[in-house]
Amino acid sequence: MAAGDKRKRFLRINHRHEQIINWMICNPDRPLSECAREFNYSLAWIYTLTHTDTFQAAYRKRCKEVGVHAVHTISNRLTGVTAKALDRLEEKIDAGEMTERGLIEFTKAALAGAGYLRPGARGSQAHLHLYVEPEAILAAREQAMKVVSGTTALKNESPALIEGSVVGSGKVA
Repeated sequence: MAAGDKRKRFLRINHRHEQIINWMICNPDRPLSECAREFNYSLAWIYTLTHTDTFQAAYRKRCKEVGVHAVHTISNRLTGVTAKALDRLEEKIDAGEMTERGLIEFTKAALAGAGYLRPGARGSQAHLHLYVEPEAILAAREQAMKVVSGTTALKNESPALIEGSVVGSGKVA
């Protein structure tokens, strides 16, 4: 079955899906593998179903209706896995099993995964060097002063200054 066909299968929530939602709400501390066992479904099918946008929207809506926090979400699972990884890292550091290099690499990966670092960032920013002739800078400065003070109408200026560049000889205003 193609991936598009699988997605079409879960466009609507049926009574079995409602039962799974109810199970998830009543068992926030139990993994989805237990849900699969109780309903006699494969774990792959439960994961496919519960991670669709349609199912997640229905699950969150039901949680809101009954006044509970939606815990069976991907973000919550990632938070849990991250917490376990950090606990394990602390154990390795305390036992002296983690090298300084390993710790740095792990920290970079964790920060990048959490969105605090760009992947592959080296800690320094790229530099961009432009050459702008002094006359172009003076012309731009004068134009800016006129606009700020309100003493000019742009229609009286040259088209090149209005567009923001002086064509020819590589000058930039």
